[in-house]
Amino acid sequence: MLAGSASTSVSQNHASPTRQSMSRFLIKNEAGIVIAKGHNYIGSATNNQAEYDGLERGLAFAVRMGLKTIACYGDSNLVVNQMKGVWKINNDALRAVHDRINLLAMTFDNITYTHVYREHNREADALANMAMDKRTNCNTVTGE
Repeated sequence: MLAGSASTSVSQNHASPTRQSMSRFLIKNEAGIVIAKGHNYIGSATNNQAEYDGLERGLAFAVRMGLKTIACYGDSNLVVNQMKGVWKINNDALRAVHDRINLLAMTFDNITYTHVYREHNREADALANMAMDKRTNCNTVTGE
Protein backbone atom coordinates (compact mmCIF):
# COMPACT_ATOMS: atom_id res chain seq x y z
CA MET A 1 0.00 0.00 0.00
CA LEU A 2 1.99 3.03 -1.11
CA ALA A 3 3.08 5.33 -3.82
CA GLY A 4 5.47 8.25 -4.13
CA SER A 5 6.87 11.32 -5.90
CA ALA A 6 4.48 13.51 -7.82
CA SER A 7 1.98 10.69 -7.54
CA THR A 8 3.49 7.49 -6.31
CA SER A 9 1.56 4.56 -4.97
CA VAL A 10 2.30 2.19 -2.14
CA SER A 11 0.72 -1.21 -1.78
CA GLN A 12 0.97 -3.31 1.34
CA ASN A 13 0.00 -6.85 2.12
CA HIS A 14 0.50 -9.67 4.55
CA ALA A 15 0.71 -13.41 4.49
CA SER A 16 -0.25 -15.43 7.51
CA PRO A 17 -1.17 -19.02 6.76
CA THR A 18 -0.42 -20.27 10.30
CA ARG A 19 -0.43 -17.01 12.23
CA GLN A 20 3.16 -16.63 11.08
CA SER A 21 3.07 -13.25 9.40
CA MET A 22 4.97 -11.32 6.80
CA SER A 23 4.35 -7.79 5.67
CA ARG A 24 5.37 -6.23 2.39
CA PHE A 25 5.24 -2.97 0.53
CA LEU A 26 5.75 -1.79 -3.03
CA ILE A 27 6.41 1.79 -4.04
CA LYS A 28 5.56 2.64 -7.63
CA ASN A 29 6.08 5.83 -9.60
CA GLU A 30 3.40 7.62 -11.63
CA ALA A 31 3.96 5.21 -14.52
CA GLY A 32 3.26 2.19 -12.28
CA ILE A 33 6.89 1.05 -12.26
CA VAL A 34 8.16 -0.40 -8.97
CA ILE A 35 10.88 1.90 -7.61
CA ALA A 36 11.20 0.30 -4.16
CA LYS A 37 9.93 -2.74 -2.34
CA GLY A 38 10.37 -4.46 0.95
CA HIS A 39 9.20 -7.38 3.01
CA ASN A 40 9.46 -8.19 6.67
CA TYR A 41 9.00 -11.52 8.43
CA ILE A 42 7.08 -10.70 11.60
CA GLY A 43 6.47 -14.13 13.09
CA SER A 44 3.35 -14.56 15.18
CA ALA A 45 0.97 -11.68 14.43
CA THR A 46 -2.57 -11.05 13.25
CA ASN A 47 -3.30 -10.10 9.66
CA ASN A 48 -4.22 -6.59 10.84
CA GLN A 49 -0.87 -6.19 12.62
CA ALA A 50 0.90 -7.34 9.46
CA GLU A 51 -1.10 -4.94 7.27
CA TYR A 52 -0.25 -2.02 9.54
CA ASP A 53 3.40 -3.12 9.61
CA GLY A 54 3.58 -3.08 5.80
CA LEU A 55 2.03 0.38 5.65
CA GLU A 56 4.34 1.78 8.33
CA ARG A 57 7.47 0.34 6.71
CA GLY A 58 6.43 1.49 3.25
CA LEU A 59 5.72 5.03 4.40
CA ALA A 60 8.99 5.19 6.36
CA PHE A 61 10.84 4.07 3.24
CA ALA A 62 8.99 6.67 1.14
CA VAL A 63 10.03 9.37 3.63
CA ARG A 64 13.69 8.29 3.31
CA MET A 65 13.31 8.49 -0.48
CA GLY A 66 12.10 12.08 -0.17
CA LEU A 67 8.65 11.46 -1.67
CA LYS A 68 6.10 14.19 -0.99
CA THR A 69 2.88 12.85 -2.54
CA ILE A 70 1.72 9.33 -1.83
CA ALA A 71 -1.33 7.24 -2.64
CA CYS A 72 -1.68 4.19 -0.42
CA TYR A 73 -3.50 1.08 -1.64
CA GLY A 74 -4.29 -1.90 0.53
CA ASP A 75 -6.57 -4.90 0.54
CA SER A 76 -7.41 -4.55 4.24
CA ASN A 77 -10.68 -2.66 4.54
CA LEU A 78 -10.02 -2.29 8.26
CA VAL A 79 -6.63 -0.59 7.86
CA VAL A 80 -7.78 1.68 5.01
CA ASN A 81 -10.90 2.82 6.85
CA GLN A 82 -9.07 3.30 10.14
CA MET A 83 -6.38 5.38 8.40
CA LYS A 84 -9.11 7.49 6.76
CA GLY A 85 -10.73 8.01 10.17
CA VAL A 86 -13.96 6.31 9.06
CA TRP A 87 -13.67 3.42 11.53
CA LYS A 88 -12.49 3.70 15.12
CA ILE A 89 -9.61 1.66 16.50
CA ASN A 90 -10.51 -0.61 19.42
CA ASN A 91 -7.16 -2.40 19.76
CA ASP A 92 -4.47 -0.57 21.76
CA ALA A 93 -1.58 -2.21 19.86
CA LEU A 94 -3.05 -1.19 16.50
CA ARG A 95 -3.77 2.31 17.85
CA ALA A 96 -0.07 2.74 18.70
CA VAL A 97 0.98 1.77 15.15
CA HIS A 98 -1.79 3.95 13.70
CA ASP A 99 -0.45 6.92 15.68
CA ARG A 100 3.11 6.32 14.40
CA ILE A 101 1.80 6.10 10.83
CA ASN A 102 -0.08 9.39 11.29
CA LEU A 103 3.20 11.02 12.35
CA LEU A 104 4.86 9.70 9.18
CA ALA A 105 1.88 10.87 7.11
CA MET A 106 2.42 14.45 8.27
CA THR A 107 5.73 14.54 6.36
CA PHE A 108 3.90 14.22 3.01
CA ASP A 109 2.29 17.13 1.18
CA ASN A 110 -0.52 14.82 0.10
CA ILE A 111 -1.48 11.30 1.19
CA THR A 112 -4.52 9.19 0.32
CA TYR A 113 -5.71 5.71 1.33
CA THR A 114 -7.68 3.49 -1.05
CA HIS A 115 -9.02 -0.03 -0.62
CA VAL A 116 -8.31 -2.50 -3.44
CA TYR A 117 -9.51 -6.06 -3.69
CA ARG A 118 -6.90 -8.73 -3.08
CA GLU A 119 -6.95 -9.90 -6.70
CA HIS A 120 -5.77 -6.39 -7.66
CA ASN A 121 -2.94 -6.56 -5.15
CA ARG A 122 -1.21 -9.70 -6.43
CA GLU A 123 2.26 -8.18 -6.82
CA ALA A 124 2.41 -7.23 -3.15
CA ASP A 125 0.82 -10.54 -2.19
CA ALA A 126 3.56 -12.45 -4.03
CA LEU A 127 6.24 -10.44 -2.21
CA ALA A 128 4.65 -11.25 1.15
CA ASN A 129 4.47 -14.95 0.30
CA MET A 130 8.14 -14.96 -0.73
CA ALA A 131 9.10 -13.37 2.55
CA MET A 132 7.03 -15.95 4.42
CA ASP A 133 8.71 -18.81 2.59
CA LYS A 134 12.21 -17.45 3.20
CA ARG A 135 11.46 -15.86 6.60
CA THR A 136 13.66 -12.93 5.72
CA ASN A 137 13.57 -9.14 5.78
CA CYS A 138 14.59 -7.00 2.83
CA ASN A 139 14.17 -3.46 1.47
CA THR A 140 15.26 -2.70 -2.09
CA VAL A 141 15.37 0.41 -4.25
CA THR A 142 15.05 -0.39 -7.95
CA GLY A 143 15.94 1.75 -10.95
CA GLU A 144 13.33 4.20 -12.23
